[in-house]
Amino acid sequence: YQTDLIVGTLSPAGRKTPGVQNLFGYFLNPIPLRVDISDDPTFAELLLRARIVTSEAISNDDVPFEELTRELGPRTDTSRNPYFTVAISLQPSMPDLNGAWSVTSMDAESGGAKLDLYLAFIERDDALYARAQFNPDLFEEQTIQQMILDLEALLYAAAERPQSRLSDLRAA
Repeated sequence: YQTDLIVGTLSPAGRKTPGVQNLFGYFLNPIPLRVDISDDPTFAELLLRARIVTSEAISNDDVPFEELTRELGPRTDTSRNPYFTVAISLQPSMPDLNGAWSVTSMDAESGGAKLDLYLAFIERDDALYARAQFNPDLFEEQTIQQMILDLEALLYAAAERPQSRLSDLRAA
């Protein structure tokens, strides 16, 4: 199995720069997060590593993604992100519309997935919901639905047994 994971996330960056503070809009900066799991950590250890990596990355989120790409100069296929093809994020809270409406940032048609897979978690009414955008050239909707069910089962197992090694959770 894969031992070096690179997953992207989105940070609401750009507001620290004086030139854009008065602009209207929601700026998102894609951030690659790299976590080494070659030593088969426990789920609790993985969470700690992910927290540290995410904190460090977000503390540097004022570096625009384009500048990172220009500085590192990866060979790129202009149709793909040069650092990650899967992203995950916790969506910001959306306004309460008195129960008559429900809205999330993914409710609007975006013209298709910009990544192979993007999972957005949305907290509402004491529950956590997951939504997926995916590249239909790579995945069928049934496959994504099964992946979400598998992820849900894995997270329940990890919550019940956080000291289990990842390889043990995978087999569960």
